[in-house]
Amino acid sequence: PRIRFCEAMSGIRSKTRCVLCLSGTAAFLILAEMMTETVVYYREHSYGSEAMSIMGVGVLAISVPCCGWYGARERDESLLFCFSFWNCCLGCWDIFVIGCFTALLVLATVMGRAATACHAGVATDSCDAEQRERLAGYCRSFEMAINESILNITTTDIQVDNATAEVMALLSEQRCLDTLVGVSFVLVVFAVIFIVARCFGGCLHCASGHYGNQLRALLKENDQFCTESDSD
Repeated sequence: PRIRFCEAMSGIRSKTRCVLCLSGTAAFLILAEMMTETVVYYREHSYGSEAMSIMGVGVLAISVPCCGWYGARERDESLLFCFSFWNCCLGCWDIFVIGCFTALLVLATVMGRAATACHAGVATDSCDAEQRERLAGYCRSFEMAINESILNITTTDIQVDNATAEVMALLSEQRCLDTLVGVSFVLVVFAVIFIVARCFGGCLHCASGHYGNQLRALLKENDQFCTESDSD
């Protein structure tokens, strides 16, 4: 029984260190992101009507690693359950988001290749008439969306600035293929960066949920062992 108790205590110590490290890392990343968003917001806005929302979301986000930190230090099974449960939920959400952005990456790659193949303006093996007509349809849809938004702006007596005029020119049918190539490249770069960052966050959440649950199970097993020993 004593050997089993020592093995359990050794496992508890190692899992405690893992939970403390993971929760500390998560808290640091959340604080860094919250401070960055706050600084960016105050640079772009002279008022602070949404600052409380940013702070509120940050407080809710940092409460999860706090549960892990204090749960591991105080060996509180309830806090560890909260820590592992929400990290498992966040890990599942990360997997879903990674899947969505992977689909976006594939779509942007296909769109970029199609626009590049049709850039010459003639029908080839890699760009038949049907595919070129489909791309032209995308161009017309973009142009209609921009025209409708500008119409809404002009109805409120707001002057269309030079930036809006440039957007109209870029999304016109004549230059739409160039725009599609550029947009697809930007989408691919953005999707790759976001997927890599999200994979890191997903690994952090899944590892936190795993080790938090393991530590909670070890503490529960240790409590049962101590209760049985006391009864004997």
